[in-house]
Amino acid sequence: MGVEHRIDPESPAWLLFTSGTTAAPKGALLSHKGLLASVAASTAARPVGIGDVYVFPFPLCHVAGYNVIHRHAHCRPVVLMPGFAAADFCEIVAREQVTSTSLAATMLASLVDLLDVEPERIAQLRSLTSIAYGAAPMPASLLRKADSLLSVDFGQGYGMTELSGNAVFLNAAAHRRGLEGDVSLLEAAGVPVDGVEVRLVDDDGIAVADGQLGEITIRAEQVMLGYLDDEAATSAALCDGWLYTGDIGRMADGLLYVVDRKKDIIITGGENVSSLEVEASVLDYQDVARVAVVGMPDATWGENVCAVVVTVPGVKLDPVALVAHVRQSLAGFKVPRHVVVVDELPATASGKVRKADLRRWLSENPGLLGKRL
Repeated sequence: MGVEHRIDPESPAWLLFTSGTTAAPKGALLSHKGLLASVAASTAARPVGIGDVYVFPFPLCHVAGYNVIHRHAHCRPVVLMPGFAAADFCEIVAREQVTSTSLAATMLASLVDLLDVEPERIAQLRSLTSIAYGAAPMPASLLRKADSLLSVDFGQGYGMTELSGNAVFLNAAAHRRGLEGDVSLLEAAGVPVDGVEVRLVDDDGIAVADGQLGEITIRAEQVMLGYLDDEAATSAALCDGWLYTGDIGRMADGLLYVVDRKKDIIITGGENVSSLEVEASVLDYQDVARVAVVGMPDATWGENVCAVVVTVPGVKLDPVALVAHVRQSLAGFKVPRHVVVVDELPATASGKVRKADLRRWLSENPGLLGKRL
């Protein structure tokens, strides 16, 4: 005789630690109800096809693991990768006839690099029809390059560990319009699904008007219960049912735009600079393969914009030429005043750059910054 098990939907189902890219990792307690709400949100935004085969390249300890539940809820198979490597990804897609996946920007970039060198591998990806992303910002230039190589639909999801997954989505149709010329769409995170409320607030918690910058706060069933054994952090993140994400954004025409992490905003000469905006401009330069922009202390300006760059193989970067390129599209106070070339950027397993590690490394090695440009 079977035994009936009753589970409180509000009880913890998962304990996942945040990525720790801007602060020490915290253990987020995610409830059964919250995870299922996240699955329902993804189902509404990204319906799962009858013949869908999904490959999951992230660690299962990352919140992106909710995508496994999402597929299993629709009785569809999931192929797990022990770690992402572009060549392995191509072979798995071909062997398992994979139709959909989720990739971080770093993963898609390495895949595009491989296809440039080995274009014959494009045939291995013939079954692939959709790529979702959201672990980190996706440069528009990278999306355009991937679109030129792959016949797939793109979809973005904005979320975080504390949201049990994604809550705001930019669908394939919006991506197609963006790739066809409406560039501003490719800069958007998307629109919240039903049941998800998004509000942008100032430092006093007062809602800001459309078009104005504010901290992104979200109220939904999928919000975490709190942080494990950390009442102070829980109280700071959860207020009157709203999750304070730590992200700065703006709303325009119903679309949410993520400007930067609050802790990654650079203040130079009294002006606020979005590191993500500078990164997008730097990435448009032909000699740059990867970049992370951070603020470094300066006695006169408060902070200087510093671009840490990985170059295209075989290229010697001219920092002055790079700065001149950025100046064509951004205001003078936003251009990098230091350019540091590295072999690789420190990143988490999900592809997020560890900017706190970069700032610490540069502070310990100030000679790498050189003179202010």
